[in-house]
Amino acid sequence: MTNKNFYLLFVSIFFALIGHRCYANDLPQKYWCIVYEFGAKEGDMLKFMNFACSSIVDCGAIKLGGGCYQADNLAWMASFVLNSYYRLTGTCWNELGILWPDDPSYGNCHYL
Repeated sequence: MTNKNFYLLFVSIFFALIGHRCYANDLPQKYWCIVYEFGAKEGDMLKFMNFACSSIVDCGAIKLGGGCYQADNLAWMASFVLNSYYRLTGTCWNELGILWPDDPSYGNCHYL
């Protein structure tokens, strides 16, 4: 097996193992669920935001004038919603997000 094939096999196994939904109670330290920008599609982010904001998440922070509003960066706003959903349900949607060990808060945008 060549090094390239071994690397691809390793990466495939790694993502297969972490590809399941992650639950907050399974982790020893605090993580934030943020959008994985290289894998998330704009349409999927918008669909999730519409679902979460209409059902369980308070999305006032991503509206015009809110601390997390960034009209030119959908992924950052979707990350705020995704993390809020994660805090409320304990589930990070693996279709959009990854668990991140560093607090993504910035400026007036404070993640839970």
